[in-house]
Amino acid sequence: MENDLKKKVVDFWNYFFLIEEKLTETEIDEKILDELDSRVLALGEFTWEIGPGKVKEYSFVISPAGNKELLTVSREIIESAPENSKWEFYPAVQIKDWDFFFSFYSMNGDKIELDASGWEYVLLEYPDHTFEIILKAENLVGFSEDDKIIASEIVLDGAIGEEVRIDKISYIEVVDVFESEYLKKASSIRNIEKHSRKIGLIS
Repeated sequence: MENDLKKKVVDFWNYFFLIEEKLTETEIDEKILDELDSRVLALGEFTWEIGPGKVKEYSFVISPAGNKELLTVSREIIESAPENSKWEFYPAVQIKDWDFFFSFYSMNGDKIELDASGWEYVLLEYPDHTFEIILKAENLVGFSEDDKIIASEIVLDGAIGEEVRIDKISYIEVVDVFESEYLKKASSIRNIEKHSRKIGLIS
């Protein structure tokens, strides 16, 4: 990590722990959220999220927004976080306990709500142990290719975790109908976490 970034990271964590009590309020002051957003962006083109922790009370994620190079940096930033009894810190979006309902903003700026619980998938492993995933998502018919990928990445980040998606998924294809050779290999998207753990995709 370069010295300039190191200083920004130290300043960021100092700021975070100055406001951390305010981040746990039921309704967080918009000014606090805007300032936090600015300070995260000062570290790079990251996004962030706050939620419940797995073991501790709260979690804070600094996400590389799908960028593999930025994932290296977000890991360094999180490694620099002071130990805290209330907060867990992560360098990428974690697996969610969810119903596969989500919303996102399209490339045109429209807010779109989707239910991915009916999606199906096929995983194909390459010789280098990375994977291609084919997603059958009938409710993405008519979407632009960019919006299909945005939606797919959100679903995969919630289902198998952003780090695994960035590190291990080399190619994502979205289809309306599976080719016949894949029909017997297809499974519900709800099964992908369990399947991924079974084959070692998730450790």
